[in-house]
Amino acid sequence: ALEKQVGELRRQLAMRDEADRGKESKLSQVQEEMEQELQTILKKKDEQVRALEKKLSDSEKAFREQARELETQRAHIDELEEEAERLHEDGEGQLSDTKKEMQRVTAQLEARISEL
Repeated sequence: ALEKQVGELRRQLAMRDEADRGKESKLSQVQEEMEQELQTILKKKDEQVRALEKKLSDSEKAFREQARELETQRAHIDELEEEAERLHEDGEGQLSDTKKEMQRVTAQLEARISEL
């Protein structure tokens, strides 16, 4: 009877060992699948990060180009404003010269009229 109990316990122990090996195998399989899924997720995230870094780099490049263009346009505006100021001053000088000439001619005409 004792041998029968020992035999039964050994059989139960063997079954538990086999069940434990089955559990370990399943756990190992699940762990491997999870690691593969994690690698896939990390790979996708790396691709997303690279895409965002490229987009940022492209945006920064476009910003620098626009800033250079803006500075060029501002310099051109400054040149045009300076030219407009010069033309305005020249125009005022010419107007003043024309007024003086008209006053001189008017004075000459008035002098001739009074001589007549």
